[in-house]
Amino acid sequence: SCARAMGAPATLQSPDSAPNDAFGHSVAMGENWIAVGEPLDDANGVATDRGAVHLYQRMVDGNWAATARLVAPDALAGDTCGYTLATDGSTLVIASRYANVGSLEQAGVVWTVNIAADGLAGALTRVEAPDAASYDWFGASVAIDGDLLLIGSCRDTVEPGVQEQGTARVFERHASGWIQTAMLESPSAAAQDRFGNSVAIEGGRCLVGADGQDPQNVSLAGMLHLFKPNSKAWMHNRSFELPNPTANQNLGVACALHGDFVFGGAPRCGAPNGVARAGVVGVWDLTTPCPNDLDHDGSVGGSDLVHLLGQWGSAGRADLDFDGVVGASDLAAMLASWGSCGS
Repeated sequence: SCARAMGAPATLQSPDSAPNDAFGHSVAMGENWIAVGEPLDDANGVATDRGAVHLYQRMVDGNWAATARLVAPDALAGDTCGYTLATDGSTLVIASRYANVGSLEQAGVVWTVNIAADGLAGALTRVEAPDAASYDWFGASVAIDGDLLLIGSCRDTVEPGVQEQGTARVFERHASGWIQTAMLESPSAAAQDRFGNSVAIEGGRCLVGADGQDPQNVSLAGMLHLFKPNSKAWMHNRSFELPNPTANQNLGVACALHGDFVFGGAPRCGAPNGVARAGVVGVWDLTTPCPNDLDHDGSVGGSDLVHLLGQWGSAGRADLDFDGVVGASDLAAMLASWGSCGS
């Protein structure tokens, strides 16, 4: 139901609200409809935390009316269907990152459903990792742009001994369903990076947050990674970290792409006014004329060189040629752009 009054905000409520359902944990909006996740919803008192998603359509009088309740066909207790949502306006993506895949506990499952302009939902299509494993949390984050679907699997372990490095999977829509076409990884993957804890996709570019990564050996400072297609492959294009990263700031818990701007949330970073753990959002302009200006002071100079040498042999913002490691070619690129930006 929805109560709407002049001068007051509308308030959406679950049509079957119950204690501890977590209605509103996630939201996604089309032109005239909105989806709201209720990941701790139960089924008539059983199937605890099975989860559900509610659809609402905007009526001609401006009110919002509940039109559908979506639940995964095979939903079980603890799946938390609707924990994460995403949409491109016509396809809704619903993640159940704690769902089991057969005997694989918390491998994670994602569902897609087409939403018509009138808010009516089609049939749910199941998406799962072709190499699903227990506790991968496939669906920790989701994003969609037309026929491209990006799914984060932030606890995925690819290399033996590198536990929970995380991956992000690119799927393409075909007549037969969604098919994985690429698996994105951090160029400097390490244990518990949580690469894929957030994802965004727009204009043929993928952005992936790794809030557990340690740039410049700063524990849990977090990083963002941008990928672009090259022929039929996705190539790592650029990494982002906050200037002077601090421990436990967790850049990459959230991320977004819009035009030529990259955004990354660091909810535990100290604010510029000195408030501890107030949180900040980093903003990067991809059209900046001076990408080698690591300290953002308008010129390439000694401070930038110190940053580069401090990251020598590892990955970080000083990886100017995007080969995954800071080295001689990056130093050469910096020296070649020495001086004021734009000069």
